[in-house]
Amino acid sequence: MSNYTEERMSSTTRAEIAQELIDVVDAVPDVGEAGPSHEEKKGSKHDSRDSSTLKEEAEKPLPREPTEESSRSQVKESANTSNGSEESRSRKESNSNQQPCFESRLRREDIVAMCPWTEYEMSITDLDHCFNQIRTLPSLIDRLKELSEENEKLRALQDDMLSGIDRFHPAPDSAIVEKVAGLRGLIRIFSKMYARQLKSIKEGPSVRDRLKGRTLTALIDDSIWEDSRNVVLLAESVIWKKIIDDVFWSPFQIFGERLEDTWKAIFDEDGKESADPYPFASEQSEKWRNATVLHLTSKANKNPEKASAVATTILEQLEDRLSSILGINMLKALDRESLRKIVIDSCEFAALLGQQRCRLRFYTPEAGIHFDTSDNRQKLEAIGSDEIQFGKVAFVSAPELRKWGNGYGQNLEELDVIAGARVKVVELS
Repeated sequence: MSNYTEERMSSTTRAEIAQELIDVVDAVPDVGEAGPSHEEKKGSKHDSRDSSTLKEEAEKPLPREPTEESSRSQVKESANTSNGSEESRSRKESNSNQQPCFESRLRREDIVAMCPWTEYEMSITDLDHCFNQIRTLPSLIDRLKELSEENEKLRALQDDMLSGIDRFHPAPDSAIVEKVAGLRGLIRIFSKMYARQLKSIKEGPSVRDRLKGRTLTALIDDSIWEDSRNVVLLAESVIWKKIIDDVFWSPFQIFGERLEDTWKAIFDEDGKESADPYPFASEQSEKWRNATVLHLTSKANKNPEKASAVATTILEQLEDRLSSILGINMLKALDRESLRKIVIDSCEFAALLGQQRCRLRFYTPEAGIHFDTSDNRQKLEAIGSDEIQFGKVAFVSAPELRKWGNGYGQNLEELDVIAGARVKVVELS
């Protein structure tokens, strides 16, 4: 009886060890259609075991044989079991509890040594992973195309934004002062010729009657009119007044447009009414004027006939004024050519002033203001005796040019005189 029990226990232990090896191999996951089927693997497991492997397993030391007392207890427990299936289920549960510890002792080389086909299965798994990555290439390429298109849109948007950057460059004060000096020189030359014709008139109204009310200064003392040396300066004042009224009164005047009311309605204070064509100065109002004048200049360049017609109208009005003063129907051809040059330069200069962001306007100082050579903040260009250090302004022959703000239309509360007025100065009485 004892020999039979020992033999039975030895065979049972060996069967359990073999079952553990089979369960370990069964734990390797299938790789799908690329690998062998479950049934093929199960058959291959037993076939692949050669005699040497079985011999190594048989030579392994068996567990210590149980004592006679433990054998009797095991037989008793086996007799008390309800059926063989419960005993088999108990062994499987015991094996499943021991399996993690057994797996932890196995390495990849051990599994491959016992089951060579697993290396093939693992290679198939790696290849399948690579194929999955290859399958995603078309979607990656499509995504790259989308990103490229988005990048192009972004670049186009950046180009639009860059094109919208304010590229305004103001004209330097020196260039504007040079323009003022050039226009003054043309008017002064013409005034000398015109004054000679005016002095040559022996009959009819006096020079005072002919020029009164048409000069920049409204009230002029009688002593000034009686001095013939002042006729050239007075004639110069007459021409400047007509040029300011017809060319420089509004920034849009030389284009034949009446946009000053719109300009004032947009930027002037509510309820404010004045005859001044300029609204309250602000950075926005000057930018609007600058953009509008640039647009009108572009239109004038595309339609030079209209621009020429406006300049011709201004020239005709100036000729009518000067010829009526002389009491003649038409000026001489040389005088008309000189006037034409004055009108063209005035229109070009008015367009330049209108295109600036700062506010630039001609201004006429009042008669009677004090003149002091040591404190000449208004930069007055005195005409008279060089010995006069202190005096007063009798009349203005050429207006001054004032500037509000900097070249970019900022700090518009700051005032600067960039070209002082030409004035007749007399001594204080």
